[in-house]
Amino acid sequence: MILFVCHGNVARSQFAEALLRKAGVTDVASSGTHVSEVREGNRLIDDGPAAVRIVEYFQSITGLDIATKTRNLVTPEMVEAANSIFVLTDPSDLPSYFDQCTGKTMFWKIADPHHMDFQGCRKVVTSIESHIADLMAHQPTA
Repeated sequence: MILFVCHGNVARSQFAEALLRKAGVTDVASSGTHVSEVREGNRLIDDGPAAVRIVEYFQSITGLDIATKTRNLVTPEMVEAANSIFVLTDPSDLPSYFDQCTGKTMFWKIADPHHMDFQGCRKVVTSIESHIADLMAHQPTA
């Protein structure tokens, strides 16, 4: 499994998961290091105006609708189960159990689009798309 991790599991990790799924990878998940309220039905669009704006920007840029995705808090079990982990937040944001998986963790320096306008979000999406394309180019073929 490929796991994407960002701060709140609202934008960057959700975008990366959606883009990788669009590329045909199904064994992929996303989570956040600081998800304040994890509950059934905690959709991204329920996370306030900033999240709604980002989700709408993402859909207009990529054509992918992630509005009904739920937020997930990263757990030690998720980290252990993952074959590869891509971190899209500051390394200091990670829980201490990430120290045990340095060999399968890669860091992508991607800004948090939480307070960005459309053009800022476009740059974030473009950066994630570039990383996903590079990742797909280096995937072993079946």
